[in-house]
Amino acid sequence: VEIGGLKLSDMYPRDLGDLFEGDQIVVVGRYIATNGPQNAELLVRGSYLGQKRTFEYPVQINPAGPDMRFVFVEKLWAVRRVGYLLDEIQLQGESKELIDEVIRLSMEHGIITPYTSFLADETVRLDRPVALRERAADEIKQLRLHDKAAGQMNAKNRQKLYYAKRAPASSPEGKVMMMGTMDLVDYESGGPGRTVQNIRQIGRTTLYRRGRTWLTQQTAKIDLQKQKDQVKLIGQFSDEYFALVRANTIEQNQVIASQRAGEELVIQLRGQLYRIK
Repeated sequence: VEIGGLKLSDMYPRDLGDLFEGDQIVVVGRYIATNGPQNAELLVRGSYLGQKRTFEYPVQINPAGPDMRFVFVEKLWAVRRVGYLLDEIQLQGESKELIDEVIRLSMEHGIITPYTSFLADETVRLDRPVALRERAADEIKQLRLHDKAAGQMNAKNRQKLYYAKRAPASSPEGKVMMMGTMDLVDYESGGPGRTVQNIRQIGRTTLYRRGRTWLTQQTAKIDLQKQKDQVKLIGQFSDEYFALVRANTIEQNQVIASQRAGEELVIQLRGQLYRIK
């Protein structure tokens, strides 16, 4: 699979295999960003009825922007990338680079797996990368038990991530789906699946609850105690609050609107840290 004029990378699945009539393969990958929408040719090469063939399809490349219709594509890529990285860890062993990327993708995209379920633990500090890496390495080691049944289950979990056909959806309350568990079977077939209580997904933004405070994936990485002088306190529904709302994008206001009575929200907007109480 190629797209004329664009360099593609990190495509999953890497081995496309056979495609039979009436079937489909969902392929996700990355490309170098463009300045605006552009027309291109999607090229699919292979053997058809015993002969080498190339099929050409006109496509439009839509770069990242405020349009939320295509957010699921990036999340689906991230899910498959996590599955690939976990396979690499299984084959090559734990390394700082591999584990750090698993954590980064999980935090940014709300991909909670059996290997990163600790991100939903309210007691885990998300601003301590070394501690997170050690916790993730420990979780992975625990899931690589020598028990044959456990090993088969872990392999199935990784395969579910690597070949996922849908990005993890949020419940109406914004709770995220637990990926790579047996409950994912229910999710894929339209069932309820298993949601995580302490994490919310609002558009492209993942929120983590610590006590009664919700942190974005960006502010969760900041030591708020050391930088408390840089945080601006705002009362919910105050004049300052509504001035902030008027300056925000729709997506930013969706995140702010997710705050409920009795909760606090820490968010960074236009370079400024805010704590909304």
